[in-house]
Amino acid sequence: ENFIATKSGGVEDSITQKTGVLVNIKDAKAIADNLLKIKNEALIFNPEYIRAYIIKQSGREAFIKTMTQFYN
Repeated sequence: ENFIATKSGGVEDSITQKTGVLVNIKDAKAIADNLLKIKNEALIFNPEYIRAYIIKQSGREAFIKTMTQFYN
């Protein structure tokens, strides 16, 4: 999967240069340019890396750790 997201708060924690593309809100040109790069395979992201990154950040173990720290 390839990701293009707008810098709208929160998503910046998950989208990095290795996991996708962040563009400014209402920047249609940046969205279009990056869609073309993905289509033309000028931008390629590793789905296995993205999955592992998100699980490490937001998966079950990360959730339990965060909640344990919050409530202790």
